[in-house]
Amino acid sequence: MRKASIGRFRAFLVLLSTVALVATLPSVNAAGILVGQVIGTDINDKSIPLGGAKVTAYANGTLILSMVVTWDGTYSIFLPPGVYVVTVERPGFDSQSRVVRIIDERSTRLNFYLKRAPDITGNTFGFGLSNTGPIIVLAGESGWTTIQVTLRSGSPQNVSLSVSGLPSGASASLSPSVDSPSFTSVCIITASFATPVGSYVVTVSGVGGGLTGSTSFTLTTSLRAHSPDIS
Repeated sequence: MRKASIGRFRAFLVLLSTVALVATLPSVNAAGILVGQVIGTDINDKSIPLGGAKVTAYANGTLILSMVVTWDGTYSIFLPPGVYVVTVERPGFDSQSRVVRIIDERSTRLNFYLKRAPDITGNTFGFGLSNTGPIIVLAGESGWTTIQVTLRSGSPQNVSLSVSGLPSGASASLSPSVDSPSFTSVCIITASFATPVGSYVVTVSGVGGGLTGSTSFTLTTSLRAHSPDIS
């Protein structure tokens, strides 16, 4: 009888420990999945999957996750809901960056098509900057353009990017803000409701290897049809 009581008591302790463990397990955060394929071209301009390409996701200029795609160029990434800049890089090809919105419990497809990089000549480091501007931004919203940093000559060295020429009340982020060319960075500009309406010349500058380069684009800010009252 006593052995039976001890057995029941031990079973109760095991059950109690199990309940406590389950109660302390962390909850699973909400997430969506980003899937896609990275495609390039061979020397005959025939489309081929780019296995070994690196896919990196940024949020507000901060690196969130980086992975290498499989042999067939496909990838899948679980990310919390939000807006991300996704960059794909592979040696021998120009990098590419795109903006994507991830929605909870949904699958979003984002394919990348990379162009072959031009041949590098000379031993002295050199780079150039270009952009896909202009940007039009409504008050309280964001817009973006891509900044291409291209290796012109020599061996790659880190290039740091910065933004100037923003109107008051506007902010900018670069994803990534530092890398070695050739690479693509997404410049996201957000206008507040206090940002003056107008057109502005915004410049992205790059500094690296003792060199400085820049590229400029036009930012146009506009009011919403119905803006909230600002007290």
